[in-house]
Amino acid sequence: KYYLEDDLVLRVGLGFNVSRSVSESSDSSGLFLNEVDSMRRNSSMNVSIGIEKHLTNNKRLDPYLFGQLDLSFIGKSKTETDVRQISTIGTASNNREVIRDGGFAIGVNAGGGFNYFLAKNFSVGSEVYLGLQYVSIGGGISDNTTNTTAGGNRSSTFNSREDITKTTNLNVAPTAEINFSYFF
Repeated sequence: KYYLEDDLVLRVGLGFNVSRSVSESSDSSGLFLNEVDSMRRNSSMNVSIGIEKHLTNNKRLDPYLFGQLDLSFIGKSKTETDVRQISTIGTASNNREVIRDGGFAIGVNAGGGFNYFLAKNFSVGSEVYLGLQYVSIGGGISDNTTNTTAGGNRSSTFNSREDITKTTNLNVAPTAEINFSYFF
């Protein structure tokens, strides 16, 4: 945050998100042991700029209103699933990999918040806002599957298609986090 005037603040934000989730399961049914492993990876980056108008300020409580523009860049997502069926004659498997193009999002937010000063330059606070966001994700999708029988025979399928998802959302989002701020 950068103070343009005593009650007017320029707010700039930069955020990164890298996500990787892994799931593993096993189940025995009769003569077979079934195992499933899956992993999903994706990433995104957000840039925001806005302005805050601080209202009446006393020594401890500093309420404000704000407006903000958000731009998000969404990276490709990759999902891998490995299914194995293990028996006395061998292991049959199905391996699938799906890669989906990323996209972008643009949003406009308006809201209010407060800083509560615990010391001269140190505060805690929170915000609530109303946001309008447009998101476009997708483009090319590759979907590749390899099947292997317990006897070792292998077959593969390779598919590609176009799939774009566009959504517009209107959100009311109170931030659940507590903001700790130090003012220089």
